[in-house]
Amino acid sequence: MIRSIDIESLKFLQSEFKASSDNLLFFKYFVKLSPRGVAVELGAGFGLGTVYLAKRYPQATIVAVEYQRPLYELLLKNLQLNGVENVKPLLCDVRQIEKCLEPQIADVVYSNPPFWRKEFLKNTRKGEIYIKANYEVETTYRDFLKAAKYLLKSSKRFFFMFETARLVEVICELKQLKFTPKRLQFVYPRKGKNSHVFFVESVLGGKGGHLKVEEPLESTP
Repeated sequence: MIRSIDIESLKFLQSEFKASSDNLLFFKYFVKLSPRGVAVELGAGFGLGTVYLAKRYPQATIVAVEYQRPLYELLLKNLQLNGVENVKPLLCDVRQIEKCLEPQIADVVYSNPPFWRKEFLKNTRKGEIYIKANYEVETTYRDFLKAAKYLLKSSKRFFFMFETARLVEVICELKQLKFTPKRLQFVYPRKGKNSHVFFVESVLGGKGGHLKVEEPLESTP
């Protein structure tokens, strides 16, 4: 069922795949675009991050990549609903990104991919759209990292959001693909709980150095 919601004076149509407070924190406080550059969003969903960042950076061009057609169609509607003109929506599977976009076109890539492992899927009653958007049933985070490397110009930035329990795994994979992590931030569901999500900013081909760990965020302050 499609329903309308308001988020920070923006309007969205969404289905069973709903916006989370973690997603909004990622787009609002962590992702930074080049003011007049090209950014690619891998896994745009219904367009929360696309619209939010397009409004914040009106001179930037954002290529919003989504492969689930129902979410892609919502993305188109939400761009129109919010009067966004600096976004190029693209229906494309990140595993076949080279069939959709040229290499090294982006100054920034950002992504919030599916990160729940398939073994956590056993008892869920969620529908297909939600499952594909949140669980590694078809794509894995490695597909998104490889797509980011393909798209980014040398020394440009990649912003990534993922499950804290897999932090070491992700950092090792980033290093393997020649990304250098530069900034890290942990998100907590609330005070007294363990971190469940982290944000990391990496530079493709960047030199080693100090990793900046920023002040943590709470999903429900």
